[in-house]
Amino acid sequence: MNKARTLLVCAVTAIALTVTACSTRTDNNAESAFNPYGKSVAELGSALTGGEVTSVELVDYYTERIHKFDEQGPSINSIIALNPSARPTAEELDARWLSFRRHVQRPRTGA
Repeated sequence: MNKARTLLVCAVTAIALTVTACSTRTDNNAESAFNPYGKSVAELGSALTGGEVTSVELVDYYTERIHKFDEQGPSINSIIALNPSARPTAEELDARWLSFRRHVQRPRTGA
C-alpha cells in the first residue's frame, strides 16, 4: 500500500473511531456490501487492497456518519472541520489503484 493510501486509511479510521466511540447504533452502507463500522485499520486496509471497498466509499461512509452524528448526537465538538479535499483525494487514489491493479493483473502474452 503506498504512503498516500496508508495516510488516507489512517485518517478515515481516526474519524471512524471518534464517531463510533460515541455511538452504539450500527449503520449499514447501502451502496456497498462491505460495512466499515467497527473495522480495524488492518481490516480496512485489507478491504481496500482486496477490492471490497473503495477509498471514495469509505470517505462517503464516514462523512455521512459524521453528519448524522452532528445532527443527532451530543454537542461534543469531536470533529471541528472536515477536509474538503478528502473526496477528491480518495477519487485520485482509487484511480491510481485501479490503474496499478490493471497493470499488475494484465495477462502475460506470448508466454
